[in-house]
Amino acid sequence: MAGAADDGTIRGTVLDQLGGAVTGAQVSVVRDGQSVKSATSDGRGGFSIDGLPEGRYQLLVVAHILLFAYW
Repeated sequence: MAGAADDGTIRGTVLDQLGGAVTGAQVSVVRDGQSVKSATSDGRGGFSIDGLPEGRYQLLVVAHILLFAYW
């Protein structure tokens, strides 16, 4: 192979447990314990991370969600 291009993409949608979109979630692509790239989810919870070389990755998603409790 003359040289592999970094052309892989991970796309997805961040949803809460009720199926609602999570805006502003930080989505990180992790390989061998190191963050490779990251993105922030949009108003519909969508994210896209481009330019990934072939390989196995983990996703780490961090979101701050307001919870309301009524007493």
